[in-house]
Amino acid sequence: MSKVSAVRSVAAGGDVRIVTLNRPDRPNGVSEELRRRLPEVWRELADDTKARAVVLTGAGLVFSAGGDFDHLLRHHTDPDLRERSIRCSAGTATATY
Repeated sequence: MSKVSAVRSVAAGGDVRIVTLNRPDRPNGVSEELRRRLPEVWRELADDTKARAVVLTGAGLVFSAGGDFDHLLRHHTDPDLRERSIRCSAGTATATY
């Protein structure tokens, strides 16, 4: 069985791209994978010369509940994870989880 990605990107209407947060079982809360994957998606879309608009949405009933509590707890208690996250947010490093 293949792993389902926390983010799906789908072309729609020719020049519109739909990016879907794909964690409906966790109200699309931001997890390690989602935090790592979203910057990759934005870079992919920046290189997509046919994309003229991007719609960000969430799978399931909600857009996003914000941070995933399990990830936030780890972020609070794991200094290495916190440092990687800060560097990634500052754009000085690629996040590796």
